[in-house]
Amino acid sequence: MALAAGAVLPLQAGLNSQLALSAGNALWASCISFAIGLLLLILVCVVVRLPRPIWGDLASMPLWLWSGGILGAFFVTAMVTLSPRLGAATMLAMVLVGQMTAAALIDHFGLAGFTPHSLSVGRAVGIALLIVGGIVVRLN
Repeated sequence: MALAAGAVLPLQAGLNSQLALSAGNALWASCISFAIGLLLLILVCVVVRLPRPIWGDLASMPLWLWSGGILGAFFVTAMVTLSPRLGAATMLAMVLVGQMTAAALIDHFGLAGFTPHSLSVGRAVGIALLIVGGIVVRLN
C-alpha cells in the first residue's frame, strides 16, 4: 500500500495541476481535490458501516492534532504549484528528500506519537544518498 501511495503521487500532481488550469489557480484546484476526496471518504465510511466518531472526544483532543488537514492542504497545493515548473521527477525527488529528512528527525525525537528510533549512521547515510540523488535528478 505504501508503494502504491507513492506511485500515485506524480499522477495526482499532474491531474491537480491540470485541474488548476481549469479552476483558475492552485488553491481552487486543491479545494476541489480535497472536496472530492472528502465525499469519497464519507461514502466509503458509510458503505463499510464504520461507527461515527464521538464528537465530544474529538472536541476534547489537543488542538495540534487537527493540523494534519492543514499539512495535507499545504502538500497538495505545493504539488499543484511546483509540478508544472519542476516536472514530476524533480518535484518528487525533492519531496522524498524532505520526507525522509523530516521522518528521520521525527523518529529520532519521537515526535507526533512515534516511538523514538535513534538517527543511526546508516539512516544518515541513506538520507545523504537521497539528497545526492535529488540533486542528480534536478540537474538532469
